[in-house]
Amino acid sequence: MSEISVVEPSVHQTPEDQLSPSLEDESLPPEGRGKVPAWVWIVIAGVLTFSLVYLGRYLDDFGPYPWLHQPDLAAGQAGADDADVDGAQIYAFRCAACHQAEGTGVVGAFPPLVGSELVNGEPGVVTRIVMNGLSGPVVIGGVEYNGFMPAWDRMLSDAEIAAVVTYIRSSWSNQASAVTARQVAALRELLGGRNQPWTVPELQLPENQTLPPDDSAPADSTLAEM
Repeated sequence: MSEISVVEPSVHQTPEDQLSPSLEDESLPPEGRGKVPAWVWIVIAGVLTFSLVYLGRYLDDFGPYPWLHQPDLAAGQAGADDADVDGAQIYAFRCAACHQAEGTGVVGAFPPLVGSELVNGEPGVVTRIVMNGLSGPVVIGGVEYNGFMPAWDRMLSDAEIAAVVTYIRSSWSNQASAVTARQVAALRELLGGRNQPWTVPELQLPENQTLPPDDSAPADSTLAEM
């Protein structure tokens, strides 16, 4: 039989030395992060955009601006009785995020409702604001606010608008008169589908400060505006 010769490794040869021939042919990647391809960022942006649109469309009040994706209630749901609607609950769900739970507002951002001239003045003023929104500068308690309040006439029924207006006019230290759903319904018809927010100069006009009378209220009631 032929002898098989076995080459013994050198006693001075390390495992790294034995692997060095194969390592010399491999090019190691440069240190640091590699550049992310542009198409990866495009895919990520597309997924995020789709997710936001989907959530806004199907999760109703997801996010800080529920009025952007609430269904249109329209005036057809205005037949509810005043007693069936909880103004405090509507306020907590719709208004407290901006005006705070105690109606104190946020200085420089959202005006307070406590002691507000607009809230405690003529009921037609605050009702118009809740219905159609408010735009432009307004001074409350000597502090100027220049922002935008969205309209709620397409989100809330007549009874809900009446309930939340009555709530803020009679809560905390406010002691102003109530507003009824029939008054709101009559005002909605009077405004004829107005889709522009009010401004303070507009609300200072006498014709924009009162509410239509509630014919169902007692003659001596403070709910009806003469």
